[in-house]
Amino acid sequence: MTYSSDPYPATPRTPWARRLIAPAAIIVAMWVVYIVQVIVGPAGWRHLGLPAGQWDHLWAVVTSPFLHGGILHLINNTIAFLWLGMLTAVEGPRRFWLVTAISALTAGIGVIALSAPGSVTIGMSGVIFGYFGYLLVAAFVEQNRRQKVARIAAVTVIFLWWGTSFFAGLFPRGTMSWQAHLFGAIGGAIVAVVAQRKEARGA
Repeated sequence: MTYSSDPYPATPRTPWARRLIAPAAIIVAMWVVYIVQVIVGPAGWRHLGLPAGQWDHLWAVVTSPFLHGGILHLINNTIAFLWLGMLTAVEGPRRFWLVTAISALTAGIGVIALSAPGSVTIGMSGVIFGYFGYLLVAAFVEQNRRQKVARIAAVTVIFLWWGTSFFAGLFPRGTMSWQAHLFGAIGGAIVAVVAQRKEARGA
């Protein structure tokens, strides 16, 4: 009989579970923050959103994604984040956080630069579109045949589920922040291209 000094021996499923901890934690945080929003009211959290034209508020790219304007807004973003966040996270925590951070930053830049004066933008949509942009572009630039097939399959699932909704979200419509969507997607696409070039040089 053999014994291991590790009280938690590794299993084939452990790496995958660890990869999904980050997106799961973000989803939990979104719901916890929403409960706080309801308790404190708009006056208590509005200053944490992204205000148009105020570059000194760019720090709000960290706080604004966790804020939502209503329960339906939160539910819709949770479902989309669950799909796209998890699909991005399976590539590893480092890639997940890189796409998340760059998408949040570029979405924030787009919102501050192009949103209507006096408006304040909140929600995880910019980051979600960042995952969409990353997965879409990565499917095209991937050189490894096996990984390319996997990426195309993932993108196909996205289109089967949401159809053209993501592309529609890149254009002005109502009060929806197309700025966050478009620039978030650009951020994700940039990560996909840069990551592929780096991997190609490493090969």
